[in-house]
Amino acid sequence: MRIPSRGLCAVNALADLAARQSDKPVSLASIAARQGISLSYLEQVFAKLRGADLVRSVRGPGGGYRLARPANQITIADVCSVFRQDSTGEANGEVHGQFWSNMQALLDSLLARISLADVIDQQAVPTIRALAAE
Repeated sequence: MRIPSRGLCAVNALADLAARQSDKPVSLASIAARQGISLSYLEQVFAKLRGADLVRSVRGPGGGYRLARPANQITIADVCSVFRQDSTGEANGEVHGQFWSNMQALLDSLLARISLADVIDQQAVPTIRALAAE
């Protein structure tokens, strides 16, 4: 049970993109500079996000990226699932394999209820606390 580092990078970069998105696309170079990550790494991340239809690219001068849909319609689970590796064989035969499968399902359920808009509006933590109280 883990969120890959590319998934974490993608969440941060998409939150950055969503917070700055207006009528002009946002360049990857500007996101990379603000996030302190290499442009080539971010290009790889966004290629996967584009393939998952979470972002759209705009070519040409002044080009960059936009979210494919509103930030409140993109969940953290949507983003992380793009980078999740198949781990079906990891727990086979282990005594506690079912426990970790259940924990992963719980985490997935939680991440599916938190949107990029929640992250931008700093509502992710209150949302998590409210869900934990249920």
